[in-house]
Formats: sequence, structure tokens, C-alpha cells
Amino acid sequence: MKLLKMALITSLFVFSGYTTLAVAAEKNHDGEIIAYMEALNNAEINVSKEAKDKKVDDSVMKFADMMIDQHGQNLQQVTDLSSSANIPADDTAAVKKFKDEHDQALAKLSKMDDAKFQKAYIEAMINGHTNAEKMIGKFEKEAQNPDLKKYLAETKTVVGHHLADAKKLK
Repeated sequence: MKLLKMALITSLFVFSGYTTLAVAAEKNHDGEIIAYMEALNNAEINVSKEAKDKKVDDSVMKFADMMIDQHGQNLQQVTDLSSSANIPADDTAAVKKFKDEHDQALAKLSKMDDAKFQKAYIEAMINGHTNAEKMIGKFEKEAQNPDLKKYLAETKTVVGHHLADAKKLK
């Protein structure tokens, strides 16, 4: 039962908003893609900051530091792209739901003791980066701005590296 609850929390944290993206596929939703990427980066940064407040293994702590640093850089990249390409972030209802679900999941994770948190955090990183690869691949096909497409391709590569690193922690 505890594992099921942890899996549910992890699944919720990982990528609860992915299915809502199909609705926007018919129109130019580059602004929504920007907003999702900002939300995704912020979610990774916030959960990794929570890991820094827990007593986790050194390897997990180093991974959390890397997540904060690299997702911070990626957040800056997407913010700069939004500005330079004049694509304002479009916080659609789906993006807001995505953010709310991640906030709720983080609140649940933060209440876990250190050992349970570490296990849930690693699972969330594996599941989240797996789903992020899929999401970004979908976004790559849908994005209309060439600079956004390039950003997404580069980001997907880094997400693959993060996934591999997270799997090593399991």
C-alpha cells in the first residue's frame, strides 16, 4: 500500500498535465509550449531544492545540485527565447493545472521522511524525465518557431542525459 501511494504521488508529480496537450495541437501554441517548459523547469528546480533540505545520499545531493543548476540554465534559455522571439508564455488552463498538480505533489513529497523522500525523488526524476522526453518530442513536432524547435531539440538531448543519470541512482 505504501509503495502504491508513493507510486501514485510520483506519477502525479511526474507528468500529470501531458494528456491535456492534445487539445492545443490544432493551433499555433508556441506560447503554451514556452509556458510548459518554464513550468517544467521550475518544478524540477523546486523538487531538487527540497532534496537539498533532506538528508539524502551524497550522490543524490550532487544530482539535486545538477538539477538546480542545469534546469536554472534551461529556464533562463527559454525565458530569453520567449523574449527574443517575441513569444510570450501562454499560461493556458492546461498549464495552470500542470503547475497546480506539481505544487500539490511537491507538498506531499516534502512531508516524507528523508529515506522515503530520497526513493520518491529518484523515482520522480526517472519518471519525470522519461515523460519530459516524450512531451518535448511532441512539442518539437508542433512548434512553429524555428528557434523554439532548436531549443526543444537541444533540451531533449539534455533530458536524456538527466534520465540516464537518474537511473544510475536507483
